[in-house]
Amino acid sequence: MATAAGARPLAGVRILDLTRALAGPFCATILADLGAEVVKVEPTPNGEMSRGWGPFDRGISVYYLAVNRNKRSLALDFRAKPAIGLLRDLAGKADVLLENFKPGTMEAMGLSCESLRAASPRLIYANITGFGRTGPYGEWPGLDQIAQGMSGLMSITGQTGGEATRVGVPIGDMIAGMWAALGVQAAVMGVLEMIFIQSDAQAQGLLGVGIAGYLAALVSYMVTPLSEGIWNWAGPILLGAAAYLIAYFSGGGVATGEAHGWFAPLVRVTPLGYTAMGISGALLGYWCSRQWAQPDESEAPETTAVTGA
Repeated sequence: MATAAGARPLAGVRILDLTRALAGPFCATILADLGAEVVKVEPTPNGEMSRGWGPFDRGISVYYLAVNRNKRSLALDFRAKPAIGLLRDLAGKADVLLENFKPGTMEAMGLSCESLRAASPRLIYANITGFGRTGPYGEWPGLDQIAQGMSGLMSITGQTGGEATRVGVPIGDMIAGMWAALGVQAAVMGVLEMIFIQSDAQAQGLLGVGIAGYLAALVSYMVTPLSEGIWNWAGPILLGAAAYLIAYFSGGGVATGEAHGWFAPLVRVTPLGYTAMGISGALLGYWCSRQWAQPDESEAPETTAVTGA
């Protein structure tokens, strides 16, 4: 996996991509853009599901092309024993295997992480699921829409008083794909010698990403400004923080829209004819504080130049 001078950082890294839809293919595409050799294996007879998702350009799904560029393609019947044998051989020659099947699917095919790594101990097995591999939802399938709802992200998205709102892009899938790519890079570069899933010490070499978990981590950002250094703030901010937390934990999230725990508005978008202007209360406040806090030059402390080693 050594790279030559001037080559892209993942040049020479072989990745077996068994993923479909968005989170997994997006992860593999990031790695391909960084120079990895990615072989995408699709099921026969119709290929990966996103090939049927519009819009289309000359009969080809633009959605599919957007997250599957820079890859080689191979089609196999995943239910046929010869195909399973070929997948096992490909995994033995790969540095990374990436999959986002429903938990238990790879094991049912005889391609568990443990069996593949027993044959190839250097293999990095990267797995993207909806809710992780353990816990009460560990066996559930998961999609971006489900993760946005269950993580609480939809409840704080949109304008105050409005309905729960889905983020315009499939942000859960994309964030999961990015974090998986980051983990794979760390493992490939030797930063992580051994990766575990939660407390499962038998899953050596297994890198796992749960879509809903990472969205829940994003939602926690909204609580952070309400707790960190809160006693240094007074009046409306303290009351606003208390109101947010009470509302959030008593009946669901609060759609914040342009608001924020510290700044009101964080960003205000105002229509101006055919365009719109965004005003950030956070940046405006920072600019004002910098202007008002300029020291009087007559009161500036004396400085002494220090020279020498």
